[in-house]
Amino acid sequence: MNLLQLKYLREAVICGSVTLAARRLHITQPAVSKQLGLLAEELDCELWNRRRGKLRLTESGRVIFQRAELILEQLHLLEKELADLNAENEITGSLTVGCGPLLSRSLLPQLSVDFIRQYPKVHLSIYESDSIQLPGLLADGSIDIGLGAGNLKTDSKIKFTALLKDSYLVIHSAELVIPGSVFPTARLGDYPFINYMPGSTVLASVDKRLKLKKLNSILYARNTETVIEFVRRNAGIAFMPSYMFKLLRPEGIIAKCLDKPVYQNIGIYCLAENNNNPVYEIFTAKVRDAFRKLSQDAVV
Repeated sequence: MNLLQLKYLREAVICGSVTLAARRLHITQPAVSKQLGLLAEELDCELWNRRRGKLRLTESGRVIFQRAELILEQLHLLEKELADLNAENEITGSLTVGCGPLLSRSLLPQLSVDFIRQYPKVHLSIYESDSIQLPGLLADGSIDIGLGAGNLKTDSKIKFTALLKDSYLVIHSAELVIPGSVFPTARLGDYPFINYMPGSTVLASVDKRLKLKKLNSILYARNTETVIEFVRRNAGIAFMPSYMFKLLRPEGIIAKCLDKPVYQNIGIYCLAENNNNPVYEIFTAKVRDAFRKLSQDAVV
């Protein structure tokens, strides 16, 4: 006995005909007859008698029908209760995510699309910004969560959770022959340098470790694309986080580790009170998964 057979029995009794029941159920008449025959065979009884072309339940059929009605009604109530419970627990709210231009066009697009499909009643928005600005944007309420580098000073109200320990590389054009797989820090000043804008995350992180003073900077770029294009054309060398190099895979450019390693942590900024927000918790779990996948293939 199964629920499908009980549903077929109920429809046949209500319609007074197996043929009419099949039409109502949008299936073939033989399919309904077969299931009702299996039900009668399993219970070892006749379900009905035919009188003048109409179905008349036997006493056994009447008992089975009454029980079937009760079972199917209980099933309907269970489905309704579960639907109501799911509706009560449905995730709603809003979340504004601040991040750098690289993450906003690499990791976040697919992550955001998947999140919105799974939680359509959550309003998710992305705010592009350099990592160095994320603490300020959190403090003034412009964003709810920030994704970026963590080698920065924050106030006590802002929490940073590292997800990926990343190293800085020196990149140069494939046309420029620099022997070895490791770049000597002492030779950074020997080449024209494509630098980032003063105050940028990359420059702040590297300078903190290497105390740079004698770089022959010929450009202060605002974004990574500019740095890559100048380096590709052999206009100079530059710094690049290894996770950036992994994501972008720029053609015609070679990356080397520094002989004095410089590391930065990439992760999540948030205000402490956001930790109890279910939307925040769900989104950050997805971010952790994305960074975990990235870290498995990270350039070292």
